[in-house]
Amino acid sequence: EEVEITRKQVISTEYGALLIWGWTTFIVAFAVFLSVWFTGNRMWEYMWLAQPVVGGLICLVKGKPKLTSPTSLYKMLTLVSRIMIGTIVICAAAAFCTVFNVWFFILAILSLWNGVSAFLLDYPRLRAACFGGLAISFGLLYTPEAYIIPVFMSGIAVTLITPGYIMRKDCKV
Repeated sequence: EEVEITRKQVISTEYGALLIWGWTTFIVAFAVFLSVWFTGNRMWEYMWLAQPVVGGLICLVKGKPKLTSPTSLYKMLTLVSRIMIGTIVICAAAAFCTVFNVWFFILAILSLWNGVSAFLLDYPRLRAACFGGLAISFGLLYTPEAYIIPVFMSGIAVTLITPGYIMRKDCKV
């Protein structure tokens, strides 16, 4: 029963964050890709710094629905989510300091988060996001540098945007 209640709580409160962060990341990635592609100037990659600012501001303005009595499982998933977000921020910051493909780690972390959520909440509609995201993240290891950002964008669509819309639809049912 707690799993059922937690699934409803997650669906009703988290789909907005997935869509905000997914679309913000997708749009910033697209802007970075086009700017670097057409100018050849890698300085445009500093636009990535806009992603947490814009996404954070939208989340602050929009706000998140408050739960009157969140379950302990919901609280645990929220904690895991914060840890994953911190890890993603560290990986993104590392992108400015290393030539290693950190995009792989970011997508792998997002995919694993989908998998953990799908398993713990008995929410099979998120499993595809896990497996699809993992496949794309491993594909990033073999992607030529010029095409890493578009492949990363497809991974963001699979791991954040699509689950956000699935959860939004399930919330309205």
